[in-house]
Amino acid sequence: MINDPRGSNWRKWDLHVHTPDSIINDYPGHKEAAWEAFLTDLENLPDEYRVLGINDYIFLDGYRRVLAERAKGRLPNIDAVFPVVELRLDMFGGRSEDKLKRINYHVLFSNEVAHETLQSQFINGLKKSYYLDSGSKSWDSIPTVASLTSLGKEIYEATPADKRNQFPSSMAELGFNNLNFNLETIRTLLQNPDFNGKHLTALGRNEWASFPWNDQFIADKKSLIQHVDFVLGASKTVEEYNSCRTTLGSQGVNDRLIQASDAHALSTATDKPNRIGNGMTWIKADTSFRGLKQALKRFDDRIYVGDLPPKEISVRDNPTKYINKISVTKTSAIEETWFENTSVPLNHGLAVIIGNKGSAKSALTDIVALVGNVSCDPDHYSFLHKTKFHAKPEAKSKHFSAELEWNDGKSHALPLNAQVDPDSDELVKYIPQDFFESVCNEIAQGKFERFDSELGGVIFSHVSQENRLGKKSLKQLLEHKTSEIDSAIGQLRTDLEKVNKEIASLEDRLSPPNKKSIENKRDARVAELATHRATKPDEVVDPSTTGDETAKATAGQLADKARQVKVLEGEIAEQIEAQAKSAIDESNVEKARGKIELLNNYLERTRVEFDQLELTGVTFDKIVTVKVEAKALDDFENQLNARKTSIAGQLDDQVETSLLAKKGKLEADIAALQQTLDAPNKLYQGYLRALRRWEKKELEILKDRHDDSIWFFESQLAELKTLPGEVKKLEATRTDIVQQIFGQIEKKVQQYRTLYAVVQDFIQHHPLANEFNLEFDVSIVNDGFYEDFADFIDQGNAGTFYGRGPGKEQADKILEKHDFNLPADAARFPQEILENLQVDNRDKVKTINTVAAQLKGSKTPSALYDFLFGLTFLRPRFVLKMLGKDMNQLSPGEKGTVLLVFYLLIDKGDIPLIIDQPEENLDNETIVKLLVPAITEAKNRRQVIIVTHNPNLAVVCDAEQVIRAHIHKTDKNRVEYVTGSIENPRMNTHLVDVLEGTSRAFKIRSGTYELR
Repeated sequence: MINDPRGSNWRKWDLHVHTPDSIINDYPGHKEAAWEAFLTDLENLPDEYRVLGINDYIFLDGYRRVLAERAKGRLPNIDAVFPVVELRLDMFGGRSEDKLKRINYHVLFSNEVAHETLQSQFINGLKKSYYLDSGSKSWDSIPTVASLTSLGKEIYEATPADKRNQFPSSMAELGFNNLNFNLETIRTLLQNPDFNGKHLTALGRNEWASFPWNDQFIADKKSLIQHVDFVLGASKTVEEYNSCRTTLGSQGVNDRLIQASDAHALSTATDKPNRIGNGMTWIKADTSFRGLKQALKRFDDRIYVGDLPPKEISVRDNPTKYINKISVTKTSAIEETWFENTSVPLNHGLAVIIGNKGSAKSALTDIVALVGNVSCDPDHYSFLHKTKFHAKPEAKSKHFSAELEWNDGKSHALPLNAQVDPDSDELVKYIPQDFFESVCNEIAQGKFERFDSELGGVIFSHVSQENRLGKKSLKQLLEHKTSEIDSAIGQLRTDLEKVNKEIASLEDRLSPPNKKSIENKRDARVAELATHRATKPDEVVDPSTTGDETAKATAGQLADKARQVKVLEGEIAEQIEAQAKSAIDESNVEKARGKIELLNNYLERTRVEFDQLELTGVTFDKIVTVKVEAKALDDFENQLNARKTSIAGQLDDQVETSLLAKKGKLEADIAALQQTLDAPNKLYQGYLRALRRWEKKELEILKDRHDDSIWFFESQLAELKTLPGEVKKLEATRTDIVQQIFGQIEKKVQQYRTLYAVVQDFIQHHPLANEFNLEFDVSIVNDGFYEDFADFIDQGNAGTFYGRGPGKEQADKILEKHDFNLPADAARFPQEILENLQVDNRDKVKTINTVAAQLKGSKTPSALYDFLFGLTFLRPRFVLKMLGKDMNQLSPGEKGTVLLVFYLLIDKGDIPLIIDQPEENLDNETIVKLLVPAITEAKNRRQVIIVTHNPNLAVVCDAEQVIRAHIHKTDKNRVEYVTGSIENPRMNTHLVDVLEGTSRAFKIRSGTYELR
């Protein structure tokens, strides 16, 4: 029979309650009235009282009466009643009020032992002999009321008359007061097979304490207490109990002290400490003899003396964090039974789910996780997987619905084919069977996304509510705390982009192909100049020197007008140049206004964000005063517009006074004058026109056309010699910006450190956590540099990073050389990557290369520089070490251990924790030394549900509940969950059968282990 399907629960036990039938009777009045008052008092005990030890001095009359009343239906609130036989030993423990004090020895029997057996096999064996006369044996009887009355009479008669004045009037009481027993006789009787495993022994602490610590008694004193199962005390307060137990421990003796009421009075006698209901002992066990024995084995974990065990306080104060029951119902027709009408009550401590392979163990945890809104990748489910219970076309999950009932009485239900709402809060924490393996595999590959996420959750659990600033996760909190840092980094990267564009432009100009192109263009113009000079017009003599005066005057007019045209052409060129300058000024004015607008927008956004901080009495305008005065820009723009209008007028041939109109008039006058000339003068004028065209062309080739002249190309070549210096200056600016960006990243690191510090402090001061040698830190790490870098590089082109595999090896070598936590290394790294792009370092030749030649078609050098020098691949990351090793250096088992320690020991989350087979990849030594204590601690502060095949986790962790899963495959796949405590006989059998491979197999192994 299963005592409680929820397993071991905290209940109040009182193992030393006296009945009205005791020889020394503190209940006044009529016997039946006293008994009725006693039974009524027991029935009125609070609900938490579940077990009583009925104390009897040798006789079992009181215990029998309680059993008889229970058989009539009395005391339904009491789960179990045990007989406690208290025996006075024939050895003195010291003095009390000038009287020698005997040692009291208690034997608590299982209620499975019939009281008739107790009477015949134990009480009747307590035969005692006394020599009260001059040599013959005068009293030799089994203790009964009649025999003790006889003993009293014999003692009375054998005592001198002047010594009888202090005797009680009752001869039975006198006989009882003189009755004591030999310890060895008691121990011999308890060896009876009827009592094997069905009795426990105890000493009264006060009597034992009075036993003197001197050389005559030390051996007896220590032997007595060391050979009992527990010690009984009637401490009046918790402080007194703790002091007594501490004293026992300091004396190096049995300190399994159980507080009992030692009730001699009804609960209504409030002036008496030893009254019914004044017990303070809570025991977490089945309310059975087996439960008591299990509790004594796990004394510190299962026995608590005080008002309410801490776990019960947690359950009471956090009813929404504890699951009472998981139920599954069939909602539509399906031939197979599966979970039809399945209901599994859950213990609030540790529940372990056991079963053979394919027995639906993980089905239960998957279902709890689903209904508990766990945001788990569906591929991690073992049972509710798309290839199993969700598998189409049957999709069996759609026919069932599950419901979680919480300790506050509320429930939450979902169909088994439902999708979890990603926006809902997780009600439980679930670690599926393959989760550890998948996370460990990612770490082995240098990927830490999920590990970082889990680590972040654990760290966040240590951040106090007031310091969470209303954020729901560590990521949100960090984003909030580092938002201004990110803004500063963003501005620095914007500045960096400008510098990189300039550097890339200069590098492009400095490239050998560009230089060669300029030289080719220059040489082409030089050749063109030589050809042009060969076409100079043949000189024609000016006929005006020999002609008439009229011809001379006309020639003079033509020369004068030609000079005027030349002057106008110069002025027109100046106006055109001024027009180009005005266009640049106009563009810059537009940019300036854009910058002012951006500044105003930024100031307004900052004002709003600042005022949203709601700093009482502090506003943005009280701190920052910015005056934007655009008058100077307006004046400049007005002058520019006037200048543009003037230039446009000078270059408009429709305006009579414009330069173009004047030039046109002069050219018309020249043409008219030329018509009046004779043939020789016309020929000469033609020569002059051709000469002017030739000279203009030569000037264009040499200098005038600035973007296509020999002078322009020579100037460019000369300027190339100065560009390396400009690049150096820009690179110095870039280095300074990189250092500033790194400085901001270091500020982020400080924010990270303030958050993990409390966790590190927890580990350092937690004895068990310290066992794991865990060290927290924050490190600036490479986050996917090569993947992003390879997206820029065409690894089919010759260069240091040629080829996907070899290219990655080259990049990894450079990465390994740099510690990104050092400013110098962080700044040097992108420069070294760049140098390896500029020079092919694969062999000794060291071929010079260009960055552009190694980029993919859509990528630009400036974009690559933004990536490299913007340090976008660096980020702070919480780093965890165990045993002095980084996570990626640990074995799979060690990685799994670290993850488990997170959830069991370091994570302060208080929602139910469900782990499917945490022992995977862990050796038994690790399980017993590290994992078991961690689970034991976790179950004291949160509900823990574990699927396991390892008996160490189920038994050594002292699970409060065992759930045995089984599928009846011949009965339409009917799933059955049988639940109970470890100490329950039926569950104990299941544990041995499932986890040890049957009792016979366990015994064979046990015998093998004992071989020497």
